[in-house]
Amino acid sequence: MREDMHVGEQLAKVARVLDSGDVCWSGVYVKQALRELAAANRIILGFDIIDFATDPPTDGDTSGYDLGADAVDYSWDECVKVSLEKALFWVDRTPQESLTPESVWYCVTSFSPEEARSEGFYTKADL
Repeated sequence: MREDMHVGEQLAKVARVLDSGDVCWSGVYVKQALRELAAANRIILGFDIIDFATDPPTDGDTSGYDLGADAVDYSWDECVKVSLEKALFWVDRTPQESLTPESVWYCVTSFSPEEARSEGFYTKADL
């Protein structure tokens, strides 16, 4: 299910939904979006960074963590907490030299427990 369906109405309104269905938030709102996704009991698998200040938009970096390898050591609640911590860390280390928070957008991927299991993502509680 699209990530904008799991955040508050105001945050959903400022999201950008791409043709692919990916949901993105600008650097101004991404931390709030990540926190709301975690509060909705979703693990944050990562994000892609897109610079919409260029025409056409430029794909940037991706988050530099892989929760999948660690997940088997954690319960679902622990995965939610760890994934939020890792996502916030990687947002903070996004290079900002030539970019502004308004031009940098983070396309976030997150899963509910059901979505995770259907994709073959398992936590300690599943094993």
